[in-house]
Amino acid sequence: MTVIHRHFFGRLLAATAIAVLGICGPLILLSVFYHVPTSVLYSDLIWSVIYGIVPTTVFLTLPVAVAIACTWFYARLASDFVVAALYSARFSTASVILPAVVVSTFAAGVGLILSCIVAPHSVGHTHDVLHILKYNLSPSMLEPERVYKLDDGRRAISFQKWLDKSWIGGVFLQEQVPEKNEEHTIIAEKGEFIVFEQQTFLALYSGFIQIRNLKTRTLETVEFNQLTQMTGLRGASPPKRDWVGIFELDTPDFIRAFTPAQADRGNAIRWASEAIKRFCVPLLAIVHTLLGLGLVLTWGTVVQDDDWRLEMFYGVILSAHSLVLVVAEGAINMDVRLGWLAIAIIIAEAAVALVLINFNWLRFYFSRPNEMRGLVPTPLRTD
Repeated sequence: MTVIHRHFFGRLLAATAIAVLGICGPLILLSVFYHVPTSVLYSDLIWSVIYGIVPTTVFLTLPVAVAIACTWFYARLASDFVVAALYSARFSTASVILPAVVVSTFAAGVGLILSCIVAPHSVGHTHDVLHILKYNLSPSMLEPERVYKLDDGRRAISFQKWLDKSWIGGVFLQEQVPEKNEEHTIIAEKGEFIVFEQQTFLALYSGFIQIRNLKTRTLETVEFNQLTQMTGLRGASPPKRDWVGIFELDTPDFIRAFTPAQADRGNAIRWASEAIKRFCVPLLAIVHTLLGLGLVLTWGTVVQDDDWRLEMFYGVILSAHSLVLVVAEGAINMDVRLGWLAIAIIIAEAAVALVLINFNWLRFYFSRPNEMRGLVPTPLRTD
């Protein structure tokens, strides 16, 4: 690797790092805000959510970030006629694009590590948190001025504000008591969450309880100074999921699951979708980069930083990536055989990229008279 290659390699790494942060960072934040309520952002559970989301988001978007960084860098080189100068110095096309190929190959390797090793282990943490949020909340996750239905709707709890970490003010608690055919409504000035291992109780102070008989429609009101009630909130031990998704299997177990998955259409679709994302999407870092380089080497000498053609190159890369993900996530649900369409798209994109990379040389070669084609100088320097 020459000094020029090492210089290009360093610049590409820096550009790729910036692109990854610029693309993956906002997507990670959007995923976190989309999946969890605001209260979880200030609890210890947020670290489990982030650990589960980051690897998957990175390996799904890394190919686009790398390809955009390499496309931008080589567009700058081409517009400044650096690429033409390298050709004049008898650098071959392979030698010119070598730094980008190395960077994209490294990115594909990182993506495969994330998709095959890290993500299957980490994604379960996010689903554990979502399971807790769906089936058993803890007091720290509650937000003021919201009504929470607990115990399959048997209980409802709401409050006006947090007084400190365990005290709340303006408490409303409603409970259905089917065995007595009654409905209890409790309003208290304040309350304190008392957390035990398996469940949480609420100690209420200065309030009243209304007991309504659902059969006779009679209503009884009783005041109290202190009252302790079950809340339906979980205790210190979080509930455990009783299922494991196919996306959580490590790679050897995932491969062995292929045959059992074929017995059920739904499982077969989920397996094929996960296989495309796990094994094919990381390789798009190389394919997208080659496509971007092909576009640049074909039209890059007329492209400037603010040129619409550079934005068009980005759009082509994003469209190709989105098409593969749409097939893997959506179209495959219609027919599992559409998974092969995603692979065909990747192969077609690679073929187009290789044709574009060699387009100028091929056009020059075939524009020469037949008797002179053998005399066309081939770049000799490949280091």
